[in-house]
Amino acid sequence: MAQRQRSGRHWLSRLVAGLTALVGTVAVVAGVPLLLMEVAGNPLPRHVPSFEEIGTLLTSPDNGSLFMRLLAVVAWLAWLTFSLSVLVEIPAQLRGRRAPRLPGLGFQQRLAAILVGAVIAVFAGVSVSTAAPPVPVVSVVSSGTPTFADPTVVSPPTHAPIYTAVYASVHAGAAHVAEPTQPQITRPVYVVRKHDYLGRIAQRFTGDFDRYRQIAALNPGLIRNPNHIQPGWRIVLPTDASDRGVTRHATGRLVTPSVKPPAPPTQAPPAPTPAPSTPAPSPSVAVTPSVAPSKAPPPSKAPATQAPVVQAPVAQAPTRAAQPDHSTTDSAADPGMQVLAASAGFAAFSVLAAHVVLRRRRTRRINQLRVKRRRNAPIYRHTTESEARQAAKHRAADRLDSGLRRLTIGLGGRAAWEMPDIAAAWQHGGDLAVILATPCEDPPSPFEVRSPNTWSLPATAHISESSPAPSLLPGLLSVGTWAQGGELFVDGERTGLISLVGNPQCCDDLLRFLAAEAATVSWADDTSVVVAGFSTADMGALAELNPRRVRVAVSVDDAIARIAKRAAINSAMLRDARTTDTIAARVNNITDTAWSTHLLFIADAWGEYSRQLQSLDAQLAALGRVGVVVVATQPSPTRWSAQISADGSLEMAWLAVTGTTACQLSSDQLIEQAEAIRYARDSEPSEVGPRHRLRV
Repeated sequence: MAQRQRSGRHWLSRLVAGLTALVGTVAVVAGVPLLLMEVAGNPLPRHVPSFEEIGTLLTSPDNGSLFMRLLAVVAWLAWLTFSLSVLVEIPAQLRGRRAPRLPGLGFQQRLAAILVGAVIAVFAGVSVSTAAPPVPVVSVVSSGTPTFADPTVVSPPTHAPIYTAVYASVHAGAAHVAEPTQPQITRPVYVVRKHDYLGRIAQRFTGDFDRYRQIAALNPGLIRNPNHIQPGWRIVLPTDASDRGVTRHATGRLVTPSVKPPAPPTQAPPAPTPAPSTPAPSPSVAVTPSVAPSKAPPPSKAPATQAPVVQAPVAQAPTRAAQPDHSTTDSAADPGMQVLAASAGFAAFSVLAAHVVLRRRRTRRINQLRVKRRRNAPIYRHTTESEARQAAKHRAADRLDSGLRRLTIGLGGRAAWEMPDIAAAWQHGGDLAVILATPCEDPPSPFEVRSPNTWSLPATAHISESSPAPSLLPGLLSVGTWAQGGELFVDGERTGLISLVGNPQCCDDLLRFLAAEAATVSWADDTSVVVAGFSTADMGALAELNPRRVRVAVSVDDAIARIAKRAAINSAMLRDARTTDTIAARVNNITDTAWSTHLLFIADAWGEYSRQLQSLDAQLAALGRVGVVVVATQPSPTRWSAQISADGSLEMAWLAVTGTTACQLSSDQLIEQAEAIRYARDSEPSEVGPRHRLRV
């Protein structure tokens, strides 16, 4: 019931916003010029001024008329630029495409896009799909073999086939005339809905997630970034696309090519009579051959007399439209206003009725999906085996947390040159090991020397589960697992920036897993997690995991600029405290709360922000370990990179490990995890204190 009330309020607010936007747009576009004409008059001069008149006007003292004239010109220019932006936005949003950017009119276009989008969202919900422009037919020009489905692509393909879109022309004047052979649409078209992913669309229609690159190449003028598609877009699919059913994040509809060549001939009854004179342009009419033999011999001069008859339907259209002008020359004002008023009322009634019908259908569909999901996908009930695995995982995480805090206590009092340079860690069956970049043969108790560059904590060693010491490695990230068990961790503070390259889906799943883990692990302490570039659903789910720790960035550029500034501030604080890095600061408890680690996760599989990330990588390489961790998906490797193949295998050239499988977390699993945490949070009983103090 609450959901229906919220959806009703949302519908009402959207309707009010659409009506307000419509009134505001009409008032500005149509009302401002009338107001300016009444107040300031015609902005154009009556005659072209000469140079002497211009010089006299500029040099003579102004009595206020010149200033008012300039204000009027500025107002006219503002109205003209806004109206032009509205005219550009209307056809673009009706077609579900991006409007071309007009130089110098960024603010006007953004305002026009907001107003036009609000109006279309309310009044064009049903009519946009039926009155959309013709579907483009895409044909391959080059004969090269595309490499879209390559699972181990590191960089974008340099030689890609050229795709040209051929649009079928539709003439309104010839709606009832049977056209000759029209080109058939050979590719299906998909209409994007909200929360759709291009990869899931490719998986739904081709069975291969990686073919989203091919779909992006088929729509070069529409899809500039595969990570960003908008509802309402009409995406051309490959020729071998077949609908495998609606799946999550691919819930749009498929527009199949409608074949209507036989319909126009049935709607044109005069066509059989002039058939002998025009046999060639209408080969698809089947009635013409049967009538032609009976009427062809008798009239010998029929073609000459019937030639105007063939053109009669075309010539009668303007005469019928012009008849009201001759009949109503004297009283054209009042009937015209009545017709306009009746048409406006009928249009408003039809729009509101269509909107009500659309809202009811959408509400019914949402309720059906909600009931089906509750029946078929119980999220919060787990099997005994799943509970056992989760319990074992929590025990391993607690032991790792306790081991890191025990290591902080054991390293207390050491000089800067005696501190270990920790690069990674692993755990298996209760055994914990710390991998060092340089050998260090003096581990604190109860750690032991396993190899020259490895300190280990045996499973038999007892450590306290609770410790007031800070975590030594709050930026530790679990990147992979082994088939026989165990997890591999990488210290993100030492690397600074880690790029995930290889299979796009596996890279996205690993990045999603790392962000979710950083939001929930206990050894992260007071870290700040920022996510940028993810889909809206993923960012909302990540923020739901831990609202106090996770923050969604406004943009990727802003997130990179902020993390670079944070690295510079931390480096300056380290210099002022005469401390080498953050490990020494945590061990020696120097300004304890100032060394909270900042983690930034960026989804940039297509390398749109490669230059900014390269500049940030160079800055972090110069500063060292300053409490900043950046993980980003990239098409090309950086200083510290992790290569993930299509089968999920993980390879890091700078870390000598083999047989590692990258951790994965799909978008559906992330959303289910966030819903489970939200459900557990909402189901917790609120603590209510006693109403009265206990009397003794």
